[in-house]
Amino acid sequence: FNDAARIAEESVNKLRQLDEEVTTAIEKMTAGSCAGSRPPRGRGTATADPAPLVACASVRSMEIPRTRRRRRRLPLLWAALPVLILVLFLRSCGGGEAMPDLRPPSDLDGEELRSRIESLKDENERLEAKLRRRLPGETYIVVNTTLNRIYLRKGEETLLDAVCSTGSNTELTTEDGSRRWFFSTPRGVFRVLNRVRRPLWVKPDWAFVEEGEPIPGPRDPERYMRGVLGEYGLYFGNGYLIHGTLFQRFLGNAVTHGCIRVGDDDLERIWEETGIGTRIYIY
Repeated sequence: FNDAARIAEESVNKLRQLDEEVTTAIEKMTAGSCAGSRPPRGRGTATADPAPLVACASVRSMEIPRTRRRRRRLPLLWAALPVLILVLFLRSCGGGEAMPDLRPPSDLDGEELRSRIESLKDENERLEAKLRRRLPGETYIVVNTTLNRIYLRKGEETLLDAVCSTGSNTELTTEDGSRRWFFSTPRGVFRVLNRVRRPLWVKPDWAFVEEGEPIPGPRDPERYMRGVLGEYGLYFGNGYLIHGTLFQRFLGNAVTHGCIRVGDDDLERIWEETGIGTRIYIY
Protein backbone atom coordinates (compact mmCIF):
# COMPACT_ATOMS: atom_id res chain seq x y z
CA PHE A 1 0.00 0.00 0.00
CA ASN A 2 2.81 2.44 0.86
CA ASP A 3 4.59 1.78 -2.46
CA ALA A 4 1.39 2.28 -4.44
CA ALA A 5 0.69 5.52 -2.64
CA ARG A 6 4.21 6.78 -3.29
CA ILE A 7 3.96 5.93 -7.03
CA ALA A 8 0.60 7.68 -7.26
CA GLU A 9 1.95 10.83 -5.65
CA GLU A 10 4.94 10.86 -8.02
CA SER A 11 2.59 10.58 -11.02
CA VAL A 12 0.56 13.53 -9.86
CA ASN A 13 3.70 15.63 -9.36
CA LYS A 14 4.96 14.77 -12.87
CA LEU A 15 1.63 15.80 -14.37
CA ARG A 16 1.76 19.13 -12.56
CA GLN A 17 5.39 19.74 -13.67
CA LEU A 18 4.54 18.95 -17.29
CA ASP A 19 1.61 21.34 -17.19
CA GLU A 20 3.81 24.17 -15.89
CA GLU A 21 6.54 23.52 -18.53
CA VAL A 22 4.04 23.60 -21.41
CA THR A 23 2.44 26.81 -20.14
CA THR A 24 5.84 28.50 -19.65
CA ALA A 25 7.00 27.51 -23.15
CA ILE A 26 3.90 28.98 -24.76
CA GLU A 27 4.33 32.27 -22.87
CA LYS A 28 8.01 32.56 -23.88
CA MET A 29 7.28 31.76 -27.51
CA THR A 30 4.54 34.34 -27.68
CA ALA A 31 6.56 37.06 -25.97
CA GLY A 32 9.72 36.42 -27.99
CA SER A 33 8.05 36.29 -31.40
CA CYS A 34 6.09 39.48 -30.95
CA ALA A 35 9.02 41.40 -29.45
CA GLY A 36 11.34 40.51 -32.34
CA SER A 37 8.76 41.38 -34.97
CA ARG A 38 8.12 44.94 -33.92
CA PRO A 39 8.97 47.40 -36.77
CA PRO A 40 11.71 50.02 -36.16
CA ARG A 41 10.51 53.34 -34.88
CA GLY A 42 11.00 56.56 -36.83
CA ARG A 43 11.23 57.27 -40.49
CA GLY A 44 12.19 53.79 -41.54
CA THR A 45 8.92 52.35 -40.57
CA ALA A 46 7.36 52.51 -44.03
CA THR A 47 10.36 50.70 -45.68
CA ALA A 48 10.47 47.90 -43.11
CA ASP A 49 9.85 44.35 -44.23
CA PRO A 50 6.18 43.53 -43.52
CA ALA A 51 6.86 39.81 -43.12
CA PRO A 52 7.62 40.02 -39.36
CA LEU A 53 4.33 41.79 -38.86
CA VAL A 54 2.47 38.90 -40.46
CA ALA A 55 4.40 36.43 -38.35
CA CYS A 56 3.64 38.39 -35.22
CA ALA A 57 -0.04 38.50 -36.12
CA SER A 58 -0.11 34.77 -36.60
CA VAL A 59 1.62 34.21 -33.30
CA ARG A 60 -0.75 36.60 -31.55
CA SER A 61 -3.66 34.61 -32.93
CA MET A 62 -2.13 31.55 -31.27
CA GLU A 63 -1.55 33.31 -27.97
CA ILE A 64 -3.56 31.74 -25.15
CA PRO A 65 -5.06 34.25 -22.70
CA ARG A 66 -4.54 33.67 -19.02
CA THR A 67 -8.12 32.53 -18.56
CA ARG A 68 -7.63 29.94 -21.26
CA ARG A 69 -4.32 28.84 -19.80
CA ARG A 70 -6.02 28.28 -16.46
CA ARG A 71 -8.76 26.29 -18.12
CA ARG A 72 -6.14 24.29 -19.96
CA ARG A 73 -4.94 22.93 -16.64
CA LEU A 74 -8.33 21.52 -15.80
CA PRO A 75 -8.09 18.41 -18.06
CA LEU A 76 -4.80 17.50 -16.45
CA LEU A 77 -6.29 17.93 -13.00
CA TRP A 78 -9.29 15.84 -13.98
CA ALA A 79 -6.91 13.17 -15.25
CA ALA A 80 -5.09 13.26 -11.93
CA LEU A 81 -8.29 13.08 -9.88
CA PRO A 82 -8.56 9.25 -9.91
CA VAL A 83 -4.95 9.04 -8.79
CA LEU A 84 -5.66 11.42 -5.91
CA ILE A 85 -8.66 9.36 -4.90
CA LEU A 86 -6.51 6.23 -5.00
CA VAL A 87 -3.95 7.88 -2.77
CA LEU A 88 -6.56 8.90 -0.21
CA PHE A 89 -8.07 5.41 -0.29
CA LEU A 90 -4.72 3.71 0.18
CA ARG A 91 -3.86 6.03 3.04
CA SER A 92 -7.18 5.33 4.75
CA CYS A 93 -6.88 1.58 4.26
CA GLY A 94 -3.19 1.16 4.80
CA GLY A 95 -0.33 3.56 4.82
CA GLY A 96 1.34 1.74 7.69
CA GLU A 97 -1.59 2.47 10.01
CA ALA A 98 -3.47 -0.39 11.61
CA MET A 99 -7.13 -0.95 10.77
CA PRO A 100 -9.52 -0.02 13.59
CA ASP A 101 -10.48 -2.83 15.89
CA LEU A 102 -14.18 -3.46 15.43
CA ARG A 103 -14.47 -6.01 18.18
CA PRO A 104 -16.50 -5.02 21.23
CA PRO A 105 -14.53 -3.76 24.21
CA SER A 106 -13.37 -6.44 26.57
CA ASP A 107 -15.23 -4.88 29.50
CA LEU A 108 -18.55 -5.79 27.82
CA ASP A 109 -17.83 -9.38 28.70
CA GLY A 110 -18.02 -8.53 32.35
CA GLU A 111 -20.14 -6.43 34.66
CA GLU A 112 -21.13 -3.84 32.07
CA LEU A 113 -22.49 -6.49 29.71
CA ARG A 114 -24.59 -8.05 32.48
CA SER A 115 -25.87 -4.61 33.46
CA ARG A 116 -26.95 -3.85 29.91
CA ILE A 117 -28.75 -7.17 29.60
CA GLU A 118 -30.66 -6.55 32.80
CA SER A 119 -31.59 -3.06 31.61
CA LEU A 120 -32.97 -4.45 28.36
CA LYS A 121 -34.95 -7.08 30.23
CA ASP A 122 -36.51 -4.43 32.45
CA GLU A 123 -37.44 -2.33 29.42
CA ASN A 124 -38.97 -5.34 27.71
CA GLU A 125 -41.06 -6.20 30.76
CA ARG A 126 -42.23 -2.59 31.01
CA LEU A 127 -43.39 -2.57 27.38
CA GLU A 128 -45.12 -5.93 27.74
CA ALA A 129 -46.98 -4.70 30.82
CA LYS A 130 -48.06 -1.58 28.92
CA LEU A 131 -49.32 -3.76 26.08
CA ARG A 132 -51.23 -6.03 28.46
CA ARG A 133 -52.99 -3.03 29.96
CA ARG A 134 -54.25 -2.07 26.52
CA LEU A 135 -55.68 -5.52 25.77
CA PRO A 136 -59.42 -5.89 26.36
CA GLY A 137 -60.22 -7.93 29.43
CA GLU A 138 -63.34 -9.37 27.82
CA THR A 139 -63.61 -11.64 24.80
CA TYR A 140 -62.95 -9.96 21.45
CA ILE A 141 -62.67 -10.88 17.80
CA VAL A 142 -59.67 -10.26 15.53
CA VAL A 143 -59.80 -10.62 11.74
CA ASN A 144 -56.69 -10.75 9.55
CA THR A 145 -57.83 -9.90 6.02
CA THR A 146 -54.42 -10.68 4.53
CA LEU A 147 -54.27 -14.25 5.82
CA ASN A 148 -58.06 -14.70 5.94
CA ARG A 149 -57.95 -15.81 9.57
CA ILE A 150 -60.36 -15.03 12.39
CA TYR A 151 -59.37 -15.21 16.06
CA LEU A 152 -61.44 -15.29 19.20
CA ARG A 153 -59.40 -14.00 22.13
CA LYS A 154 -59.74 -13.10 25.77
CA GLY A 155 -56.86 -11.05 27.09
CA GLU A 156 -53.72 -12.80 25.93
CA GLU A 157 -55.44 -16.15 25.52
CA THR A 158 -56.51 -17.34 22.06
CA LEU A 159 -59.80 -19.21 22.29
CA LEU A 160 -60.19 -19.84 18.56
CA ASP A 161 -57.96 -19.63 15.50
CA ALA A 162 -59.96 -20.38 12.37
CA VAL A 163 -60.01 -19.83 8.62
CA CYS A 164 -62.44 -17.31 7.12
CA SER A 165 -63.07 -15.40 3.90
CA THR A 166 -62.96 -11.62 3.51
CA GLY A 167 -63.54 -9.03 0.78
CA SER A 168 -62.25 -9.73 -2.72
CA ASN A 169 -61.11 -6.13 -3.31
CA THR A 170 -62.65 -6.19 -6.78
CA GLU A 171 -64.88 -3.74 -8.60
CA LEU A 172 -68.21 -4.30 -10.34
CA THR A 173 -69.67 -1.82 -12.84
CA THR A 174 -72.96 -1.74 -14.67
CA GLU A 175 -72.89 -2.07 -18.44
CA ASP A 176 -73.56 1.61 -18.97
CA GLY A 177 -70.98 2.58 -16.34
CA SER A 178 -73.48 4.57 -14.34
CA ARG A 179 -72.98 2.58 -11.13
CA ARG A 180 -70.07 0.78 -9.59
CA TRP A 181 -69.25 -1.10 -6.40
CA PHE A 182 -65.97 -2.00 -4.75
CA PHE A 183 -66.05 -5.11 -2.56
CA SER A 184 -63.72 -4.75 0.41
CA THR A 185 -63.91 -5.66 4.10
CA PRO A 186 -63.66 -2.49 6.20
CA ARG A 187 -60.62 -2.11 8.49
CA GLY A 188 -60.74 -0.70 11.97
CA VAL A 189 -62.32 -1.28 15.38
CA PHE A 190 -66.00 -2.23 15.47
CA ARG A 191 -68.52 -3.72 17.87
CA VAL A 192 -71.23 -6.32 17.46
CA LEU A 193 -74.37 -4.24 17.01
CA ASN A 194 -76.89 -7.04 16.52
CA ARG A 195 -77.04 -10.83 16.63
CA VAL A 196 -79.49 -12.83 14.51
CA ARG A 197 -80.21 -16.53 14.14
CA ARG A 198 -80.66 -17.68 10.57
CA PRO A 199 -80.25 -14.18 9.13
CA LEU A 200 -82.28 -13.17 6.09
CA TRP A 201 -80.31 -11.92 3.13
CA VAL A 202 -81.88 -9.02 1.26
CA LYS A 203 -80.12 -9.08 -2.08
CA PRO A 204 -78.72 -5.65 -3.00
CA ASP A 205 -78.66 -4.27 -6.52
CA TRP A 206 -75.11 -5.43 -7.20
CA ALA A 207 -76.15 -9.06 -6.68
CA PHE A 208 -78.49 -8.86 -9.68
CA VAL A 209 -75.95 -6.93 -11.76
CA GLU A 210 -73.33 -9.56 -10.98
CA GLU A 211 -75.65 -12.34 -12.16
CA GLY A 212 -76.64 -10.41 -15.26
CA GLU A 213 -80.25 -10.13 -14.18
CA PRO A 214 -82.52 -7.07 -14.23
CA ILE A 215 -82.74 -5.19 -10.94
CA PRO A 216 -86.18 -5.71 -9.34
CA GLY A 217 -88.08 -3.30 -7.14
CA PRO A 218 -87.06 -2.76 -3.51
CA ARG A 219 -89.82 -5.01 -2.15
CA ASP A 220 -89.71 -7.67 -4.83
CA PRO A 221 -89.80 -11.22 -3.34
CA GLU A 222 -86.72 -12.11 -5.42
CA ARG A 223 -84.65 -9.97 -3.11
CA TYR A 224 -85.28 -12.05 0.00
CA MET A 225 -83.27 -15.22 0.55
CA ARG A 226 -82.97 -17.27 3.71
CA GLY A 227 -80.38 -19.93 4.52
CA VAL A 228 -77.50 -18.57 2.42
CA LEU A 229 -75.86 -16.76 5.38
CA GLY A 230 -75.65 -19.74 7.70
CA GLU A 231 -77.16 -20.27 11.13
CA TYR A 232 -75.83 -17.11 12.80
CA GLY A 233 -75.14 -13.54 11.87
CA LEU A 234 -73.27 -10.85 13.81
CA TYR A 235 -73.88 -7.36 12.39
CA PHE A 236 -71.16 -4.77 12.94
CA GLY A 237 -72.44 -1.86 10.84
CA ASN A 238 -73.09 -0.60 7.31
CA GLY A 239 -74.60 -3.91 6.21
CA TYR A 240 -71.52 -5.99 7.12
CA LEU A 241 -71.82 -9.28 9.02
CA ILE A 242 -69.84 -12.18 10.32
CA HIS A 243 -71.90 -15.07 9.01
CA GLY A 244 -71.86 -18.62 7.65
CA THR A 245 -71.72 -19.74 4.03
CA LEU A 246 -72.95 -22.41 1.66
CA PHE A 247 -69.58 -22.39 -0.10
CA GLN A 248 -67.26 -23.56 2.64
CA ARG A 249 -64.73 -24.89 0.13
CA PHE A 250 -63.83 -21.26 -0.62
CA LEU A 251 -62.92 -20.46 2.99
CA GLY A 252 -59.43 -19.06 3.22
CA ASN A 253 -59.84 -17.04 0.01
CA ALA A 254 -60.70 -13.38 -0.44
CA VAL A 255 -63.98 -13.92 -2.30
CA THR A 256 -66.70 -12.05 -0.38
CA HIS A 257 -68.41 -8.76 -1.10
CA GLY A 258 -67.19 -7.32 2.21
CA CYS A 259 -68.73 -9.60 4.84
CA ILE A 260 -66.71 -12.15 6.81
CA ARG A 261 -67.60 -15.77 6.12
CA VAL A 262 -66.85 -18.43 8.70
CA GLY A 263 -67.29 -22.20 8.81
CA ASP A 264 -70.30 -23.66 10.65
CA ASP A 265 -68.52 -25.01 13.74
CA ASP A 266 -66.29 -21.96 14.14
CA LEU A 267 -69.25 -19.61 13.70
CA GLU A 268 -71.15 -21.42 16.44
CA ARG A 269 -68.18 -21.05 18.81
CA ILE A 270 -68.00 -17.32 18.07
CA TRP A 271 -71.74 -17.00 18.63
CA GLU A 272 -71.50 -18.69 22.02
CA GLU A 273 -68.52 -16.65 23.25
CA THR A 274 -69.64 -13.17 22.15
CA GLY A 275 -72.54 -10.80 22.65
CA ILE A 276 -73.81 -7.34 21.85
CA GLY A 277 -70.96 -4.89 22.20
CA THR A 278 -68.15 -7.40 21.63
CA ARG A 279 -65.23 -5.62 19.97
CA ILE A 280 -64.10 -6.63 16.50
CA TYR A 281 -60.59 -5.65 15.34
CA ILE A 282 -60.17 -5.94 11.56
CA TYR A 283 -56.85 -5.31 9.82
